[in-house]
Amino acid sequence: MDIVKVTKTTPLYRKYWTLIAGALLIAGLLIYANRFRNVTYMADAGSILMDSVTQGELLITVSGYGRLAPESIFFIGAESDGLIEQVMVRAGDRVTKGDPVLKLSNPQLLQLLEDTQLEAEAMEADYSSAKITRESELLDLQAAVESAQLDYQHANLDLQAMDELLSRGIQIISQLEHQRTRLNVEKVLKHWESLQQRLEKHKEALSAGDDAQRARLRQVQGTLERLRTQVANLTVRASLDGIVQEMSFRQGQQVRQGDLLTRIVRPDDLIAEVKVPELQVSSIELGMKADINTRSTIVKGEVSRIDPAVVDGTVVVEITLLDELPSEARPELNIEATIEIAHISETKFVRRPVFAQASRQANIYKLSEDGAFADRIPVRFGEASSNHIEVLEGLEAGDRVIISDPSAWENHERILIR
Repeated sequence: MDIVKVTKTTPLYRKYWTLIAGALLIAGLLIYANRFRNVTYMADAGSILMDSVTQGELLITVSGYGRLAPESIFFIGAESDGLIEQVMVRAGDRVTKGDPVLKLSNPQLLQLLEDTQLEAEAMEADYSSAKITRESELLDLQAAVESAQLDYQHANLDLQAMDELLSRGIQIISQLEHQRTRLNVEKVLKHWESLQQRLEKHKEALSAGDDAQRARLRQVQGTLERLRTQVANLTVRASLDGIVQEMSFRQGQQVRQGDLLTRIVRPDDLIAEVKVPELQVSSIELGMKADINTRSTIVKGEVSRIDPAVVDGTVVVEITLLDELPSEARPELNIEATIEIAHISETKFVRRPVFAQASRQANIYKLSEDGAFADRIPVRFGEASSNHIEVLEGLEAGDRVIISDPSAWENHERILIR
């Protein structure tokens, strides 16, 4: 009996599995190769910064760093040479008007004050004595004038009586006697007038002498008062309520007249001095609003002055503080300021990429949907603030881009983010 052999049929997938696997592998390799096509640089994800494009309102601002500075500084200088005996305050201390700040000593000044005081007393005594003498001389001369006046009046009465008798034809008086009487009247009158002129001249001379002596006395008295003020000011006092901004002198130091001893500022009279990059200052105008950040408080302000000079690539912008100053506010306090330039109601914007400039086109790297790659694309920007920049063309809301420095791969079209 013959045995029938049954031939088993092998399924195609088992027969050609190697071919299928190879094809799938090749396809996968092609897909992988296509995915990494044009990738010529790999960047570490931990070393780059990214941001997404946002649609909405954009506030254009300019930021700067600076300090609070006194709007008015009151300087106190040495009014005379002296040696510092005592220092009562230090920089940062609060003082009220009249508080002692420094105490100086100057023995020469004290001696000069004493000598000048003695000189003034002597001149006052001389002036009083000379005044009495002048008044006595004036009284003597006035008495002489009055006596001459009486002599004239008597002589004139005799002349008038003789004239009356002669007019009536009574010849009891000779013509010679009458003529002598007339001449005597003229003589007495001239003597009286002469004494009157001497009296007026003497008054003028006395007045001039008195003025000159009083002027010399006032000069000495003025010197005396000035010396008294200098001696009193050897104790240097605060000229107003405020904060001592500087005190660099120590006990035992010698100071000269005119040396700056200290500066006092008012804590409620401060402004913000902010340094702004010169490329951004052109957008700032007087009157623009600003926020001053003291690290613990935000204070409203207003741009009041823009310095015309550029120093180390920055321009100083002064901001007047509008709100009540916080308790931590004091001169030299480091602050940060944000100046409001403009509001754009509806636009696309992104955190400002490195080297991106306002109203310019630049190449930036846009990330793929899975974030594995970044392709270089041209983007046109609009208005820019310190932290954000407007996107006009090249990106849509939700797109993610690299905003950190692309210098390491800026010549590559596509980079891999690993």
